[in-house]
Amino acid sequence: MNREQRLSAFLIKRFLIALLAVSLVEYGLLTLMRQTVLPFVFTAFFGEYGKIFAGGISLRLLFVIFLDALIRVLPEVMPDVARSLFLWLANGLESRFLAADAGNPIYALSWQQKLTFYLILAAVGVILLIPYAVGAINFSKLVIREFQAIGEERRRVHEEYAKRRNLMLADIAHDLRTPITTVAGYSKALADGMVEEAHRQEYLDAIQRKSAQMNELIDLLFHYVKLDSDGFALNRQKEDICELVRECGAALYTDVEHAGMTMNVEIPEESYEVLADKVQLSRVVTNLLVNAVRYNKAGNEIGLVVCREDERVRIYVADQGIEIPAEQAGHLFEPFYRADASRNSQGGSGLGLSVAQKVAKMHGFELALVQQPELKRHPMMRDYTKAFVITAPVEE
Repeated sequence: MNREQRLSAFLIKRFLIALLAVSLVEYGLLTLMRQTVLPFVFTAFFGEYGKIFAGGISLRLLFVIFLDALIRVLPEVMPDVARSLFLWLANGLESRFLAADAGNPIYALSWQQKLTFYLILAAVGVILLIPYAVGAINFSKLVIREFQAIGEERRRVHEEYAKRRNLMLADIAHDLRTPITTVAGYSKALADGMVEEAHRQEYLDAIQRKSAQMNELIDLLFHYVKLDSDGFALNRQKEDICELVRECGAALYTDVEHAGMTMNVEIPEESYEVLADKVQLSRVVTNLLVNAVRYNKAGNEIGLVVCREDERVRIYVADQGIEIPAEQAGHLFEPFYRADASRNSQGGSGLGLSVAQKVAKMHGFELALVQQPELKRHPMMRDYTKAFVITAPVEE
């Protein structure tokens, strides 16, 4: 449950509590008015007829006051025939609405008495509205306080985001400067004829590797920005997830071997179809494999496993590397975050996992990090220390 959902549930709960409290107080005030204050006031103004009014204050008195106002105002602007008809109807309704022997006691009051009487009723109405006003004010203060807390949290998150973004940009600039310097230096040496023929291929290979490294950084940054653009949309179709993962593993197999690692591939021959954008989902699996290669040592095994559980299919990208501490694991999918705060030999922009998580959420899939001992509960994962798991519904 996210922050907005928790706030909605909290406000609904507080609103119901406030509504119950206001209702109880209002019921108590209304009972007090009907049983003590109103009978006293009506009896003081209307004598024995006061009990008739006091018993039905909510409708009876309001009707009489409404008729009184109409009888005094409307006949002045009505033709004679219409005025006579209106007065006949109004008096007939009023006589039927009141008790048969009550007459029209409100008309026996002087205008000073009527004014005093109406002011008392207005005061009673204001008193009855006080619980609602107090409840509304307190609830408004609560809402304002909660939204201020949300605003403060968002401001803090934005500042932290901006800080990590600036650090990431500085790191990318650093990561780009090194291969650019290498490419510039090696290419100049080749152009000036300063490299012996026996070492030319070595220089060319170094230029190629550094160029690929720069291209990876730029491509990852471009893709992250592209996902946040308003015009971006997934091209989702039914895809065989087994074949998709198999292609990703084959594309990275050489990189795994060059890193001195082995890849254990466990992918069923069956076809499990999911509704996905093949290009974007392939990028997710590729990013996870690249992450595993980058942050594992030679001799470790990387697992690429696909298995189906009921109506869901799971993709595991597992490794035998060092487990990630819990305080760092909670931030892995945040943009510009690196598990290792210091600069290290593996490099990395801190965007790969964030891109993978963003694309997975856009698909409606789940992407999570699972480590031991929880990982033992998953099939074929006992030999690994941690795994990134993509969970997707199967399309029949």
